[in-house]
Amino acid sequence: MSSKKIIIAIVVLLVLLGGAIGGYIAVDRSKQKEEAAIQAESAAMRLFSYDPDTIASVRFDNDEGHFLITAETGEWKITETDYPDEIRLNTYYVNAVVNYMSELTATQKFDVPAENLTSYGLASPTVITLSDGAQEYVLNVGTASVTQDYWYVMKPGDSTVYAVDYSKGEILRGGTDYLKDRLMLESSDVKIDGFRLMKGNEAVADLVKKNNLWEMNAPVKGANVNSASVNQMLTSLTRIEYDGFAGMVKSPADLKTYGLDDPEYTLTVTCGDVKEELLFVSKQPSGMYALNKATGQVAEMNGTQASFLGLKIEEILIRKLVELSYNDARSLTVQVDDTAFEMTMDAQAGTCTLDGKDLSGMSDNVRLLHRNLYDTVGNLSWDEIDPKLEFAEDIEPDCTFTFTDSKGTKTVVMLYPSGEENVYIAAVNGQNTHMTVRRRSLTGNTGVLSFYEKLTDAIAEE
Repeated sequence: MSSKKIIIAIVVLLVLLGGAIGGYIAVDRSKQKEEAAIQAESAAMRLFSYDPDTIASVRFDNDEGHFLITAETGEWKITETDYPDEIRLNTYYVNAVVNYMSELTATQKFDVPAENLTSYGLASPTVITLSDGAQEYVLNVGTASVTQDYWYVMKPGDSTVYAVDYSKGEILRGGTDYLKDRLMLESSDVKIDGFRLMKGNEAVADLVKKNNLWEMNAPVKGANVNSASVNQMLTSLTRIEYDGFAGMVKSPADLKTYGLDDPEYTLTVTCGDVKEELLFVSKQPSGMYALNKATGQVAEMNGTQASFLGLKIEEILIRKLVELSYNDARSLTVQVDDTAFEMTMDAQAGTCTLDGKDLSGMSDNVRLLHRNLYDTVGNLSWDEIDPKLEFAEDIEPDCTFTFTDSKGTKTVVMLYPSGEENVYIAAVNGQNTHMTVRRRSLTGNTGVLSFYEKLTDAIAEE
């Protein structure tokens, strides 16, 4: 190819390349303008922009009154209100409002004449005013759209009506019931040191916490309480939330309105000197009414939320009559019918006896059977519990078990005839437990007498 043709080809290529670059630049600038327009539109639809952590006060004004809520020592408190009744503040709701408004963005906007604001619920809106101490952020919240796709809101001094996400708008619109704490109990589960549930005038469970362990006052005083089960129950209780609120009790007549003048259940929990007391009664067609006696607030609960009222004390008691392991025991004397024997043990020293006979030097099988016999007695468990169970004071026990621990403390279990065949009533340290023990625990294949026979047979074979 001649040099002239090469030059012509290069010129043509440059022209084509220049056109392509120019077209690319034009398209790129157009795209930038489009993105800028979108960003500007998006910014115009964002109603607020602030740091939620800087908000120091929140004010709600609605048709029920006004509430000024301020942050005091890191907690929201109602510091001013004309609402006539006392309420426990739902601080989670206040935080939700502060956070939702900080990034509230509309999906649509409309120019609406002032005379038409009634159609949007904005002639008499709920007004939310947030303040960081230097600036206020105010939002008027109207009603939801007919299709319930969004809520209508406005900013003061702006004739524009904005449509915001339905779920967020519903929270912002809120109302006094939203400001009320729906948790059944204000107390923290770890701080509760007293629990009493009454069914009518009878105690379902009356418990007190001492040295981090729960003890029972009623219905069976001194019963062996499973503290872990009680703690788990209290954790569940402190997480129960009401379905809603039904009204207020300000007089005895109000109690009758809900049937709470004759409650079915009474729940009392204490945290030191602080006491919470609630009354419960069934409501029609289902569920329960719950009255907080301190505030007079009547709440509504469904059957699941109120299921704790069906508490059975069997659920929070240890089944074993005595809690003393072989390693911590030093002796056990047993009398069942005409059979009586005495065992001693010191697991750390590796010694054990039966009726004074040293078994320490005998086979592993004998020493294992010695331990198994103790465990069989130590694992004696009650079958049923009934606070009405009594035995005659003038009768002798059919069986007696005396446990002695490493500190010399004795625990005596006695089994008395109940009047029902093969069923005993257990007493521990002379106190009626109102618990039944089946005779099969003593005479069955895995009962006390069976293991005693196995041990004596093994000793005889040594």
